[in-house]
Amino acid sequence: MAERSVEELASVIIEQERKALAIAFDAAMVSLKRPPERSIRAIDKNFIDAQAPGVRKHLHGMTAKLVHDAAEILDSMDQYAQAIQRILAAHEMLPMPLSSMVRSIHEFALILCPLFDPDLPPGERIANMGALHLANAQGGLDALEAFPLNQQKERHKKIEAVAGIQEYMKKAGYEIHANKSKPHLATGVSWGAEKVSLRDNTTKASERYTPGIHYNWVLGSGATHGRLWYSNGLEGQWSMIVVGAVAPLLDISDLLVNIPLGYAGVDGRRLHLQTHTRRCALLARTSPGMEMGTYDNYRAQTEESI
Repeated sequence: MAERSVEELASVIIEQERKALAIAFDAAMVSLKRPPERSIRAIDKNFIDAQAPGVRKHLHGMTAKLVHDAAEILDSMDQYAQAIQRILAAHEMLPMPLSSMVRSIHEFALILCPLFDPDLPPGERIANMGALHLANAQGGLDALEAFPLNQQKERHKKIEAVAGIQEYMKKAGYEIHANKSKPHLATGVSWGAEKVSLRDNTTKASERYTPGIHYNWVLGSGATHGRLWYSNGLEGQWSMIVVGAVAPLLDISDLLVNIPLGYAGVDGRRLHLQTHTRRCALLARTSPGMEMGTYDNYRAQTEESI
């Protein structure tokens, strides 16, 4: 039997990761409703249950919305993964969109991390959750105002909706920090002692959560934003470009297992081993004889890389 091309192997690996993560996140949905006793989700639930009745009720409502938002983010990541498979199936050299799509998946993962980070105290995760909710609502208003046609009626409805979300959040214990030039909008939120800006700093998030593949964030940004240093610097065989683009997706898969799945109490050891086996198979195509070692060794090296 003829050996698969590197594009075919990469596509098969992406498909396997997509299916494995889909099954794991289905299990996580069950765990979120009935979290294991020592899971981070259980810690957050107990923390919220200890709040005043009115605050508790509204925080539980926001966490239910967070689960919905996280599912939307994961679905968007999966759509980009499918689009990458389409590019690989075309057998054409399309490095710019390939790198840009990988970068988009990377960004979605970085949005999820502060919401479920087990190393943060519950209050900071709650503050991050509020910032995401409000940023999503205000982003829709920004998009509406970008259209050239008169959208006053729709704009008014959207402003009312944002105001309604802010009022709900205040009942959940949030303080809203208003924009001085646009008082109907917010620049940040606070919950307890934790203050969070609505403005994302994904570069810092990449350095924190994905130090081993932070280079991927920088290169992907070059492709996404049309930087000539990126397009002028592309060289080498298409097979190497494919491996270089797809391999970081496996690190992002590991990140999803460690943070959102770990938050729900899902044991990710088997998933990590499977992903690392695929990583070794992929990298072997362009680096025969390369010694990857175990997943634990690989993780230790990538976490110490910056």
